[in-house]
Amino acid sequence: MIVIRHTSETGTLVDGTARGDGSAEVLKAEGFRWGRSISCWFRPMSRDHAPDLYRIKRAAEQLRAAGFEVEVEVDATPRGQAEAEADRAARLDDRADALAAKAERKDREATNRLAAAHAISDRIPFGQPILVGHHSERGHRADLKRIENHMNRFCEAYDEAKEAGRAAETAGRHMAHREHPLVVARRIDRLETDLRRTVAVLEGRSVAYGCKTPSSQWREQLEANAAHLREQLEHWRRIHAEQVESGKVGEWTQADVQRGDLVQVRGRWVKVARVNRTTVSVETGYSWTDRVPYHEIREHRRPGADPQPADRAPAQPEPVQDQGPMPAEVQPTQLALTF
Repeated sequence: MIVIRHTSETGTLVDGTARGDGSAEVLKAEGFRWGRSISCWFRPMSRDHAPDLYRIKRAAEQLRAAGFEVEVEVDATPRGQAEAEADRAARLDDRADALAAKAERKDREATNRLAAAHAISDRIPFGQPILVGHHSERGHRADLKRIENHMNRFCEAYDEAKEAGRAAETAGRHMAHREHPLVVARRIDRLETDLRRTVAVLEGRSVAYGCKTPSSQWREQLEANAAHLREQLEHWRRIHAEQVESGKVGEWTQADVQRGDLVQVRGRWVKVARVNRTTVSVETGYSWTDRVPYHEIREHRRPGADPQPADRAPAQPEPVQDQGPMPAEVQPTQLALTF
């Protein structure tokens, strides 16, 4: 029997398949992939996400049509986002360690291949041609072939070592980037938007797929999506509040900024042309203005105010190189802001 099982912790997995039984073609067509490390089929990006009920149901129907006995077990309850983030960090640490070990292994292989090629070439006198018809011709050609093979493997191992090293660095930096204050603020905006749209469809205030009243299966999917969105939103709002309290990021609203104020965005001081509910419009020095979300504002002050002292300024997560107080003679309207 084939079992399609989903939980928030493991994602969507398929157990009970065997090589050559015909299930692979069906599962591939439905978007499943084979996980070599877990020895089963899985749905990509399904861990700590709401189950894709349509895909799960369709995969089960296609497997049954192919003659398999299929059972479906779905637990749509989201687990705590803090636990999910800790699990993600642990997996990335393991991945970074594995990639670093691979980079070291491939680097040793490249070094050994290069040394082997040099050892063979050192036996051949410099500039010695192949003596056609001489008893050394066969050995000479074999040595040149071995040198070529070693150099080809050296280049492959060198490239693999570099790629594994870059991937290890990326995996090691992922969690720091994921918890960067600006990334957290953007994620909160996206989650809030997704939740509003999902709730609007559930309450019949929005049309989805041309139907204002969701079907029972679609309603079940929307409810699962909303539950996961609420869990993630609660977690990241708490992280954002901690970052504001610790001074890693400022928090400004429409009530804090006025037209004509100066704001620092991406290392540049610009003048506010208009204040909106979720963004401020800033002058660019041209005929148009640019909109900046409040969470991208690093510093704020009134026109003519002295720069904020360093001991009272909020900590900046990404300090801009060679950035000092704005000279008094520089007018903010002369600075262009590019997004």
